[in-house]
Amino acid sequence: MGNTYTGSNSGKAGLEITEADGTPDVFGVSKIIVSNGTLTDNGNGTVTLTTGGGGGGGSGTVTSVEVSGGTTGLTTSGGPITTSGTITISGVLETANGGTGLNAIGTANQFLKVNGAGTALEYATVNTGVDGSGAANQIAYWSDTDTITGNNDLTWDGQTLKIIDASDSTLLQVESTSANTGSAPDIVYYANRASPANGDDLGVIVFKGNDSDGAAQEFARISAESNDVTAGGEDGQLDFRVFQAGSITSPMRITESGVFVNVANNSGLDFVVDTQSVDFAFQVDSSQDDIRTQVPFRDEIEIRSTDAGAAVAPDLKLYRNSSSPATNDVLGQVLFSGEDDGSVKIDYASITGFIVDAATAQPDGAIVFNCLRNGTSAPYFDIGKLVSGVRAMTVNPNGLDNDFIVQTTGQTLAFKIDGSADTATFNVPLTINDYTLPLADGANGEVITTDGAGNLSFAAGGGGSPAGSDTEIQFNNSGAFGASARFTFNSSTNTLSAGTALGGSPVDFLQSAGDGTLGATVAGGTIISQGGVSPKIELNLSDGIIDLNQLGFKMTPDEYQVELGKTTTQSFGQTQNTISGDGSPQVVDCYPSQGGFIVVDGLASAITINLTLGQYATGGSYDATALPYNIPSQPTGTVDANGYGTWQIGDQVTVVAMLASGQTPNISVLSYNSTQNGAPGAPSTSASSAPTDDPSTANLINGALADSTGTPITITTNYTAKTFMLIQSFTNYPPPFVRGVEWVCIG
Repeated sequence: MGNTYTGSNSGKAGLEITEADGTPDVFGVSKIIVSNGTLTDNGNGTVTLTTGGGGGGGSGTVTSVEVSGGTTGLTTSGGPITTSGTITISGVLETANGGTGLNAIGTANQFLKVNGAGTALEYATVNTGVDGSGAANQIAYWSDTDTITGNNDLTWDGQTLKIIDASDSTLLQVESTSANTGSAPDIVYYANRASPANGDDLGVIVFKGNDSDGAAQEFARISAESNDVTAGGEDGQLDFRVFQAGSITSPMRITESGVFVNVANNSGLDFVVDTQSVDFAFQVDSSQDDIRTQVPFRDEIEIRSTDAGAAVAPDLKLYRNSSSPATNDVLGQVLFSGEDDGSVKIDYASITGFIVDAATAQPDGAIVFNCLRNGTSAPYFDIGKLVSGVRAMTVNPNGLDNDFIVQTTGQTLAFKIDGSADTATFNVPLTINDYTLPLADGANGEVITTDGAGNLSFAAGGGGSPAGSDTEIQFNNSGAFGASARFTFNSSTNTLSAGTALGGSPVDFLQSAGDGTLGATVAGGTIISQGGVSPKIELNLSDGIIDLNQLGFKMTPDEYQVELGKTTTQSFGQTQNTISGDGSPQVVDCYPSQGGFIVVDGLASAITINLTLGQYATGGSYDATALPYNIPSQPTGTVDANGYGTWQIGDQVTVVAMLASGQTPNISVLSYNSTQNGAPGAPSTSASSAPTDDPSTANLINGALADSTGTPITITTNYTAKTFMLIQSFTNYPPPFVRGVEWVCIG
């Protein structure tokens, strides 16, 4: 049965065309016109429309539509296209022909992007669930895989990047994983100035902390500068600075010229090097302007100069920059130290420099070479020190038993001065003023003669046999040796004789005593009995009375008694030493050569009599060979000779009060010392200090210390005399008063 049609085409017969959903419904189509497509009839009632657009109208049903993608590579599959169907594409959409290059759909949350070659599209994953929050100036960062956040501990205000962390872990790490050998990782401070200039600051690293008030305070910094910005000749500077007492200091600066420590000359800033176990092993002390080391140098020290000139180089200078240089100042010392057999560090030798004279116009210096001797440092050689006021080079200046030896290639003792034997020996030919002494001794009785050309040799004596008999002294007798029994010297008895026995032939001593005119000033001469270092007895022959010396004996004008051997007041009686009071307290040092009979007269006053004794500087014992204290000048009425500066054992001293009538004496008798240089047995040439009223130098009188702090002997009654005797004593001397003598008041 046929269809019944309604609608606009009702009653019409023909082809009906609809889409899969039934709309639009086109009836009575008698013709289908295909534009830009292909219409194919399979002969079995099916027409295939192949086109890129939609279908046409008319009546009938299209059961299958094949779509061709042309050159894109797309084709349809899976049945006819309906309003609810799906177009399935097989093949690849080529981008070169307008395709996508994709042959499959991506997964969830992926997006399309151009591939790395720029020839096709590809899928990539995207987070579609990103969330998070932050605040102004906070730098955003991923807190997990899908959250962006910020924090006040990591901020950027357009100028300053700030990182804050309360922990002690790393705040900033710059890391490079490059396998190359370059300098990475690098941190660069770049002062990109259009007009750079010398002295520009290039950057500062500042180290801050809180002070005790909680305020932010800078404590240290590292800064850089451009010292010279000339292209091709650039110089730079790096400063390390710290705060000291609230102010910035400059401990170290590195420039193109070198490394400088304490560039601001800060007196409180030292340069210090510590070692493993020693603090301040090396120190440059700024406040003291010196260098101190507390560790030894391990290996050799070499000071080298490559100067090819003739000037002195290299130099090793020891400079004592004293503001008050003075004589005998030590200028520096080179010490040679080593271990003893007990592993104790010992200074075995030294070289020391001294000031001899610091005068600006004529300065003098000296060097002393010292070596350890029996545990004590002693000088072996002095260069430039004064000997009796004259600059000298002195070997063995302390007079020890050290020998002075000179060796040659063939003689180990070519020249030797024996310090203990006081001898000098030559074992090589000795030339004096071009005269060479013989190498060997001559025969008995031979004498040394010369050939007139500087050659000396031993030969028989040319004078023949001595004149006269044994012990007779030879004299020139008309060009020949003469002798006389009235002029002899007996070496066995050490006796010089002139004349013969009593009643025999006398010997006349003829000596001119002037021209016979009264008052003549020409003295006849003096025969002197010489002893020690000063005259003893003189036989003075003169004419007239001008010099008050008549024919006969006289004593030398600076002595008051005849002296035999050491000074003693008992040799020929006492000599009076008068001390006059002037109403004021006095301290009078009394020496034996001034007299042992001391008389005090004049006005009443507190007069202290010091019976001066000599003592050695070493050990403090009694020195019987002492000289009078003579610095700055010799005491009046004394003799500068060994033994004259101290009383001798057995001396008696009497002190008498002879003040004016009505005066009451106040006399104290004490005994303290004048300290001598040198050691016992080696008499000194001068005292090193004045007599001192001090318990450390006092002696005993009747067992009590005789200084102003002890109990002195006093004389308080007019015309009273007290006599003291010096005795040897080894008792009643508590340390350190070891003198060996004391005074005994015997009346």
